Amino acid sequence: MVIERNKEADLKKLADEVMERLYFDNSCENGAPTIDCKRPFGNSMNVERDILKIIGWVPISEESDPSGHDEQRKYAWGLYTDDVVPYIKMRWKELGP
Repeated sequence: MVIERNKEADLKKLADEVMERLYFDNSCENGAPTIDCKRPFGNSMNVERDILKIIGWVPISEESDPSGHDEQRKYAWGLYTDDVVPYIKMRWKELGP
């Protein structure tokens, strides 16, 4: 399956959601800005499905297309684990001093 997505647009949507979920957590030492690491986008236990919803991509059923389902989940997980933090840092730096 070839993924034809606008990655920049997907990252913007995901970054906006991450920033909306950001809060200050005082639970350790001096605290820190954070998001909920167990349920970052609500009460769901399926982060990939939540990400797909955020970026507006209808999830592919594992039964109907196992390889497409896996590729879609890998794409969503990669946006979250590899791409969104560098994207947010880059966009923040673009704001200038």
